[in-house]
Amino acid sequence: MSYDVYINYPVDHRLALLQKQEKEDGASAWEVTFEASLTEDVIDEDPTSGLDDRIPTFHGYSASGNVTAPVVYVNVGTFQDYEDLLKANVSLSGKIAIARYGGIFRGLKVKRAQELGMLGVIMYSEFRLILGLPLLCCLRRQVPIPPKRRTLADLHHRRSRR
Repeated sequence: MSYDVYINYPVDHRLALLQKQEKEDGASAWEVTFEASLTEDVIDEDPTSGLDDRIPTFHGYSASGNVTAPVVYVNVGTFQDYEDLLKANVSLSGKIAIARYGGIFRGLKVKRAQELGMLGVIMYSEFRLILGLPLLCCLRRQVPIPPKRRTLADLHHRRSRR
């Protein structure tokens, strides 16, 4: 028996922090002030970490597109976290959420952000909160997590509504 498996892989991906620069003539331009590498360190104890065809960091089944917008920190990204921001009159529509990984299923963080008109979600892991496969693999092998260890679900974006 054979199965057809459908999964997307990104052709390219980038995460950069931009700052608007005003020029003397009144025009403006965007300058990159930080760019994340989006790659994991290769570690000797994990032969898959150095494969040429290793899976890049991306959120499976996310839409393709380019999202450029202001960011809002949403804590863990629970329903209550979003509600607290709304009660504090923080504008969320048209923004990108930055959420700590963990606490709740990552899909719910993205779902609520989308319901509120947010354009994307960036998730990041704190060492003490990592409970996923990369940590378990490292613990089993007693290998420290490299500084650039990522999970495949760290990033999610959806098509901008332009």
